[in-house]
Amino acid sequence: MPKDEKKTAPEKKTPKQTQESKIKKAAYPGYGKVTKVELNDYQGMPNNGKMVLVYIRADAITKRVADMYSAKALEQLFKYDEVKEVCIFWRCELTGTNGEKSVDTVEKVDMTRKTAEKITWENFDYTNLGKIADTYYLSPSM
Repeated sequence: MPKDEKKTAPEKKTPKQTQESKIKKAAYPGYGKVTKVELNDYQGMPNNGKMVLVYIRADAITKRVADMYSAKALEQLFKYDEVKEVCIFWRCELTGTNGEKSVDTVEKVDMTRKTAEKITWENFDYTNLGKIADTYYLSPSM
């Protein structure tokens, strides 16, 4: 090793980084491929907690399957106190009337902590997700 080079200790992960990686891991619902997970400051305020945006690609998806796995991910994510809101985007490849292909959102589920705290998750029927979510979008293609 040249004299000029100094050994540096590997950087240690901070508790915040570790917590963020745990949240990102909890975002995987168990189906499809998570293409992106974003942790944003909730309501633009760094000390208000986090809004988690989860983008999932699943080309063979039905409403029932998306709802079931969304409920699982929501339950896991809201175990973290700093998670204040979660928005899950289910995306898949669609073929238009002219044969053109595109990847679009076919289901979007948005839930706040306030709503999540009203749910008894072990008894929750995921088919009610569209009724209880703060925002629920379902594409006509579904």
